Amino acid sequence: MTIPDFELLLYDELDSTNEEAKRLLADGRITRPCLLRAESQTAGKGTHGRRWFSPPGAGLYCSVVHPLPGETLTGQAQGKIPLTPLFTLAAGVACAETIQELTGLGIQLKPINDLYVDGRKLGGILTESLISENHCRALITGIGINVFAHTAITDGCKLEDRGNLPASLQDCIPSHLFSQWHGDAIRQELALALARQVGRSYRMLIEHGGKVIVDQYAQYKTPEFDFPAEYQAILSR
Repeated sequence: MTIPDFELLLYDELDSTNEEAKRLLADGRITRPCLLRAESQTAGKGTHGRRWFSPPGAGLYCSVVHPLPGETLTGQAQGKIPLTPLFTLAAGVACAETIQELTGLGIQLKPINDLYVDGRKLGGILTESLISENHCRALITGIGINVFAHTAITDGCKLEDRGNLPASLQDCIPSHLFSQWHGDAIRQELALALARQVGRSYRMLIEHGGKVIVDQYAQYKTPEFDFPAEYQAILSR
């Protein structure tokens, strides 16, 4: 896998960028790496069926798509695709590195796919693979980042009793620095940087195996949380 130039698709509103990516892949309309980005989502999703609150203009809602025609999902031989959960770890590392580099914030990863700043959730990652006949046809990496503070996000988290209030880049970055980004610039810059870094992390995973990614992930992992049991089984192989 090389670091690609991405086709960029922009939408005013979608149900979910991951779901739109699946539809485009099914129709044969995505044949090379692609970045989908929406101003809002009506059915944004996280893991375990949770909603990702996506009010217009408040956050970065995007999916990075890597078509992988004919690749076997084994991870045991050169040129094969590792198991999907390892891509979630790689995407987490990519997001933490990118946000930290662009903003200077100290990012932590709560296993497996949550991005935290000072104990509050800033974003999340949902990696999905399209598999048929033991072949991975594509990887879809959904990324949601709270950029601007918004009552719909805060109220939604309170309503679902998620335990703590969400964070946003606007909350966490000093105002004199945050104001240097104009309008949509921060979301556009962040989306493109994340897409490129996710591609680099995936290439590293494929070329060098899971241990490198796990070691990198450990540098960002919140110390009070460990990998879920299903990941422990994969990482012990």
